[in-house]
Amino acid sequence: RSVDLYFNGSKKFETTTDGTITTGIATVVSTTAADSSNAYNFVVRGNDNGTDDESAQIFLGAINATTRGTAIAAQRKSSSNNHDLIFKTSGVGAVPTERLRVTSAGSVGIGSAIPAQALDILNANPAIRLTDTDPAGVFSQIDGAGGDLILAADGGAGSSNSFISLRVDGTDGNAEKIRIDSSGRLLINTDTSRIVEDSVGNGPQGKIQ
Repeated sequence: RSVDLYFNGSKKFETTTDGTITTGIATVVSTTAADSSNAYNFVVRGNDNGTDDESAQIFLGAINATTRGTAIAAQRKSSSNNHDLIFKTSGVGAVPTERLRVTSAGSVGIGSAIPAQALDILNANPAIRLTDTDPAGVFSQIDGAGGDLILAADGGAGSSNSFISLRVDGTDGNAEKIRIDSSGRLLINTDTSRIVEDSVGNGPQGKIQ
């Protein structure tokens, strides 16, 4: 048997015998959201008792318990009703734990509940990996271990003649100002071991090698 909910003679919510939930709701509630339609298909709200850091959560899990799984939460931060969006996952044998947060100001924290910048990664070894698919397995990495700044080009050693390039006023090769090549040479205003002149013939621009 199924359980159905109707409004004004129109079915809005249905549960089937296999546990499937179907909703055909066009509008549940109007809000003050920035979305021009101000309408949503599914709404989960708290009890609005005015407590900071209380949240409304949606849980998703593959077992018959709420102790392991994932969750999405909207957390009220102040009496001004600004909200953060929180994503949780559970590790091995653990309850869902916050992994990522988008603050009411739009900052993103990975491992950080109070991101200090637009993107803040808090980890024992914070790193960003940029992996290419052509050729496969080639990646570069930005690493902040120990407060140092470590730039790694071709961390998987899958490409020959890799380099680190610093570019200004553009992203293509013509904007390159400094290069560290695979031999460890620091080249300024050139991508070879040859000293080059600038585009208007002002003579050698120099390099450090």
